[in-house]
Amino acid sequence: MFDMLHRHDVQTLLAAGVTQSRIRELTGISERTIRRIGAEPAVDCIDDLRVRRQRRVGRPSKTARFREMVKEWLADDPALKSV
Repeated sequence: MFDMLHRHDVQTLLAAGVTQSRIRELTGISERTIRRIGAEPAVDCIDDLRVRRQRRVGRPSKTARFREMVKEWLADDPALKSV
């Protein structure tokens, strides 16, 4: 996982017309990840925790689709064991 500062660097280099292979050489980030970062909204804040909570950055969560269901279960039975 790359912090917001690295994501900003990649987006800036892409906007400047630098090739993905050259960005890979400069940053050590794979070209696939460079494409993914390039498709994300522009970085306007480098506070990682705040930004990651506000919007989805990086790979999508595998458990996100179950979040509401689990919240309902816990609301119905707060003593429910998590195992």
